[in-house]
Amino acid sequence: MMATHYFLKGSEIVCGSLLLFGYFVPLALVVLAPIIINILLVHTFMMPSGLLLGSVLGMFEVYLAFFSAEYSPSIKQLFRAR
Repeated sequence: MMATHYFLKGSEIVCGSLLLFGYFVPLALVVLAPIIINILLVHTFMMPSGLLLGSVLGMFEVYLAFFSAEYSPSIKQLFRAR
């Protein structure tokens, strides 16, 4: 269990720094999506005190992935039928 915790925190730190510095942003958004969904679900059903933070993170993720003109075309390609 501890190894999973370190891997999760490591991936959060790496992907967060990729977002901050603007490198590989679509990849960071794809990796962070399930983590943010997990944060939202945990705070919705188990610890409602942190729901505001999870909601804000979710809104930032959705905006960058689907409404940002710079990054949305590459994310939307993942949902197209081939």
